[in-house]
Amino acid sequence: MGLGDLFPDNFRSDFAERNINLGRAILVKIESLNINYPKYIIIIGIDNSLQEVGYVIINSEINPNIFHSPFLKSQNVSIDSMSHDFLEYNSFVDCTKISSFSKIELLEFIRNNPENVKCNVSEEVLKKVVMIITLSKLISNFDKKRFGFL
Repeated sequence: MGLGDLFPDNFRSDFAERNINLGRAILVKIESLNINYPKYIIIIGIDNSLQEVGYVIINSEINPNIFHSPFLKSQNVSIDSMSHDFLEYNSFVDCTKISSFSKIELLEFIRNNPENVKCNVSEEVLKKVVMIITLSKLISNFDKKRFGFL
């Protein structure tokens, strides 16, 4: 039995809707990454026409095998654990791509796992993420437009 099971359905649904907002950090298991542990994501946009929620991933370090050049390393934003109490240690936001979930699936996940919803990231971190994504040559204009960066 999870925490969400203790509340009525309408309360859980309202909670889920309120917590899909820009900058919200959520701990999720991302099947497409082929990792066996959950990762934090940050919601960075909502495509209402396709009912999708765009997000970026928080990593504990900048992987030199993936981010092998100074440019790729520069596409990560540092996020400190002192300002973000859900983090155990200073980490990095990967701004090289926008991934997405179905909004319906994310709402269901939050309804069933309210303890995985964390605070919003600081305004400073969110501004840096938005700036890097807006100026990015790695992210398509299509994705930028659908999640509100163009």
